[in-house]
Amino acid sequence: MELSVAELDATAQVVTLTGRLDAPGVERVETRFTAAVVSAGRHVAVDLTAVSFVGSLGIRMLISVARTMQRRGQKMVLFGVEPLVRSVFDSVSLSDLIPIADDRAAASGTLRLSLSATLAAVGVAQAAVRDFLDAQGAATALIFRAELVLEEMVANVARHAQLPPDARVTVVAEMVEQGLRLVTEDTGPAFDPRDVPEPAVPKSLEEATPGGLGIKLIRSMARSMDYERTPAGENRFAVTLAA
Repeated sequence: MELSVAELDATAQVVTLTGRLDAPGVERVETRFTAAVVSAGRHVAVDLTAVSFVGSLGIRMLISVARTMQRRGQKMVLFGVEPLVRSVFDSVSLSDLIPIADDRAAASGTLRLSLSATLAAVGVAQAAVRDFLDAQGAATALIFRAELVLEEMVANVARHAQLPPDARVTVVAEMVEQGLRLVTEDTGPAFDPRDVPEPAVPKSLEEATPGGLGIKLIRSMARSMDYERTPAGENRFAVTLAA
């Protein structure tokens, strides 16, 4: 059993395990694994792509270190788990204790998409973010709110950003300390959605005007909203949802 450590991003590192997490493998690597993961004081993504076997002692090692990290305010996520090993994890419901991501991108807690700036992008973005949040072990309520807010954000770009037919919209979803941060970036004219006034509450159905509720829905779901016009001349609109 071999171990290596590399940078993932500014707040996390990747610990790669290679070999078999059987009794001899755990004996060889547990002390080094614990030291590498806990003493770093950072979040850790554990790459199990090259791990072909995991027994009860290997599972115990992962749970023990993840528990120590949690007590210190750190997080562990596993990724790259091959199917037979995943079946072992599923048999003991390990994903209920330690998040298991499909790949390194999901483990990093960030998803980035470049999509056509059309209404067709809404469904594509929602599906990708839904899968991303599933891999993060997100609650059903957060996934619902993320899909709702994302629909409004992407649809607003598609309908109102005055973009050419071949334009793209960038969609970013990332797990942050405050929860989930959703971002859209587009090259349309400068527009700060936060400046949109609250629609008047109609006194009757006859006075109600269909539409215009997108920003209101976003405001009702958001923990915070941020906007900037980037040096590259793009609109960057960010909405943070509480986890």
